[in-house]
Amino acid sequence: MRRRLAIMGVAAAVAVLALVGLVVLALQLLDPDRPARELALRDARAAAELDYPQLWRDYSPCWQRHNPEASWLLAQRANRDLEPSRAPADTRYSVLAVRRQGVYRRVEVRVEAPGYQQLDYEIDVRMYGGRWVKVDRGSLGHAIADDCARGQG
Repeated sequence: MRRRLAIMGVAAAVAVLALVGLVVLALQLLDPDRPARELALRDARAAAELDYPQLWRDYSPCWQRHNPEASWLLAQRANRDLEPSRAPADTRYSVLAVRRQGVYRRVEVRVEAPGYQQLDYEIDVRMYGGRWVKVDRGSLGHAIADDCARGQG
């Protein structure tokens, strides 16, 4: 009897995991650009909130190898003519568009902070090593600079 209950418990757990996997797969099929949008929004928020460690983590491993975290973080804090200020707490972040360009997703983001002019720019992301990473950011339509694609990885 105990063995039967144990087998039923394992079977139920496997069924639940399979169901969760199917739900995740369905979400990916219905909205394949969701991970790219989420990465771009997280990165836009990190930039506005001066969260330099998060900005560094969002980049591709190739870019990170050329920009070691400690020295890059030091440079971000040192290379300022004026002390930057964090975005207000009620700042809004939104994705205006996601455009596919080969392996890349060009994600157009908007940052709106009360009392400031809205800022629209583009964050370029791609799948690398099984995860979405940022490869570049800049004005809308800029040429993408990707350390991994240039053979510098």
